[in-house]
Amino acid sequence: GTKSTIEVGYTQTGTVIQRAVVEFDLSSIPTGAVVQKAQLTLYIGTAASGSLDWTILRGTEAFDETAGMPTWNNKNSLDTWAEAGGSPATALTLSDATYTMPVLSGRSTTVSITDLVDDAVRNRSGILRMIIKSDTEAGGTSDTFVFSSCDHGTAGRHPQVDVTYVPGKGTGRPGIHSTKQFSRFHAAKNKRHFRT
Repeated sequence: GTKSTIEVGYTQTGTVIQRAVVEFDLSSIPTGAVVQKAQLTLYIGTAASGSLDWTILRGTEAFDETAGMPTWNNKNSLDTWAEAGGSPATALTLSDATYTMPVLSGRSTTVSITDLVDDAVRNRSGILRMIIKSDTEAGGTSDTFVFSSCDHGTAGRHPQVDVTYVPGKGTGRPGIHSTKQFSRFHAAKNKRHFRT
């Protein structure tokens, strides 16, 4: 919950599996907006040693981001996940073919999450929850990648979501594009930028 890095991967035996649960508040995007494009950017501190494929799934449960929380079993100090490992949804899973972790450290990687953001804006009051996991969580070779969290000392390395949308009917002039940037882990002319 308060670490400067987040790890995704597994040990050789599969006895230690690491996933990331992340959340962005996109509620400043107006109701009825049409999301045209959304991208997640992660700063890779330590790249996977091989071509570690990974998937982003919609997270279904709120969690506490405090020292020691969340864990594999618990979403907060009192409650367990409905499903250990973050309670991922089976719907709105983004294709692993899109996400092969780069093998070089010290750089950012950006992936499209348009469908997940559109779902969050339309159906979840603008709260975007995601679970990032390795496609292989056990196998012959241990592999992990490490990316910076919102608690990293360098703000430019924090996870970021960029959203381009068109305001819905009655919320703005037709054809006006907005981009916001969001980052908690926080919200992209109305490009909005969100940071966690």
